[in-house]
Amino acid sequence: MIRYHFVALSHYLQARSIVAHGSQIEIKSAFRLQIAILTLMLGLICIFGQKLSAQEKSAGNKPNSSKPNSSKPNSAKVPAEKNLWSSEALPASAVWRYGATDRNPKAIGIYALSFSSDGNLLAARDQRQNIRLLNIEEQKLQAILPTVNVLDLTFSPDDKCVVSGGRKGAQVWSAEDGSFVREINQPSFKVARTFDPPQLVFVGKGVVQRYPWPLPSNPTTRKSGLAGSTILPSGVSADGRVVVFQNGRNLEILDSENGESFEPPKVLPRKAIVSPNHHLMADLKFGNNTIKVFDLRDAKKYYWSFTDRLRIVTATFSSDSRFLYTSHYDNSIVIWDLVTMTQIDRFKGHAARIYALATPPQLFCLASGASGSTDRSIIYWNFRDRIFPEPAEEVDFLIDRVWTQLGSDDSKVSLAATNQLYRALQRDDSLRGKLARRLGINSDEEDAVAERWLEDLDDPKYQVREKATAKLKAMVDQIRPVLERKLQDCSQEAKWRIRKVLAVDHLRPGVTTEAGRREHRVVLALEMLGNDNAIETLRQFLGSESRHTLVSESRAAIVRLEIAGQNR
Repeated sequence: MIRYHFVALSHYLQARSIVAHGSQIEIKSAFRLQIAILTLMLGLICIFGQKLSAQEKSAGNKPNSSKPNSSKPNSAKVPAEKNLWSSEALPASAVWRYGATDRNPKAIGIYALSFSSDGNLLAARDQRQNIRLLNIEEQKLQAILPTVNVLDLTFSPDDKCVVSGGRKGAQVWSAEDGSFVREINQPSFKVARTFDPPQLVFVGKGVVQRYPWPLPSNPTTRKSGLAGSTILPSGVSADGRVVVFQNGRNLEILDSENGESFEPPKVLPRKAIVSPNHHLMADLKFGNNTIKVFDLRDAKKYYWSFTDRLRIVTATFSSDSRFLYTSHYDNSIVIWDLVTMTQIDRFKGHAARIYALATPPQLFCLASGASGSTDRSIIYWNFRDRIFPEPAEEVDFLIDRVWTQLGSDDSKVSLAATNQLYRALQRDDSLRGKLARRLGINSDEEDAVAERWLEDLDDPKYQVREKATAKLKAMVDQIRPVLERKLQDCSQEAKWRIRKVLAVDHLRPGVTTEAGRREHRVVLALEMLGNDNAIETLRQFLGSESRHTLVSESRAAIVRLEIAGQNR
């Protein structure tokens, strides 16, 4: 190409010389001029070629940045940091902030977070694929783990190690000093841990492997039942029991412990978030302003859509599965109440997009959580102050009024009533017995009311029979034993109606009824109280076998309170 340019230039100069001076200029002079110009151009080309060769040689000595790092991880390090912990000039309900938002080159964006089981350690994956291990109790950076291609992270069941998962395998690091422990050649798009029995759970392409802890150990394997070559996990519960797979066309919700499957809803979530109690699954699509929450006990029948004015970035459930936290395009966090299925609060603390939200597992009493943002910081929150703000003034506790408000479908009304009940329980211990009687625990009042409505099932008037049937349906969970006894000896009309009442779905979510919402709130108030008397009352509730919502909520609250007591 350069030769052609020189030929053209030569012709041009020759023609110009002849045209300018006519026949009086000799061809010999024009030829000498051409030779001089060509010599100059060749000299320039030689100089340029030498520089290009030197650059190529230098580039050949540098490592290729597109190649993955060595399979052997580098040692963890703890860099010297200047004042990256702050507890001043924070937004309301924020406890502290780690990081700097003033373009500090050492502080970079956070994209994933995970708490230890006791909530004292926080692992944060940054934009450079390193994991920063923060000691919350001492407020110090414990180590920076130089991991590679991290997709997910968690702690070991005993909190002694940090586990990171990636496409090529998983890595285990010491949480004490950040030293590398071992590598597991198992593709791990999702990682989780379970406490009873202690196990690490690794989820790859259509397969779940559960390794007994401590390692090394032989895993148990569960495979997805979906067809196709690319079966990817969309989500996993914190304990690794419920895994959500999809192959681009169909969804599978697998119980990795026993190999059974839930009936899936007709959605294909980009990111599925499973609640700690395994009852709920949130369908999250990045950039959408609607998030759907399905009850996995009957996902086709029971689901709710939460729509916000702004698009959603990420989400997580509270450790007690009562609340959902979402981050949005305006850099805010929104708290959703999963009993009334409504929005509670919206607040800000970050100056840029929030890509990571996390809550400590199994702990409610702290009601805490963390958020990580591309503004180069992590904020540790006290969400309890947001959910139960201090009342402007003390209100006289009227049990009848509070009892009605506890079952309200307005989150602000029912949570305010829950806060009143909690404060009243602190002052008056005898109130616990009143709660049990009002819930129909160890009381014959519900049975007496049921007997009266059962008599009306044989009334000559159709309207009376219909009203009695409706009343019995509303209290079926409390009076199921009475109905079953009556079924043995009654008229055909009454028998038909009693069977209709007993056929009511006793596993329906408690949030769908006023009585169910009230049971949720009573258990919540007792869990907030958290003393031995509260646990005694919750154990009393376990004896009411037909009250499925009350029993399941009480059992879960007792477990959390016992774990919280062990961690104190």
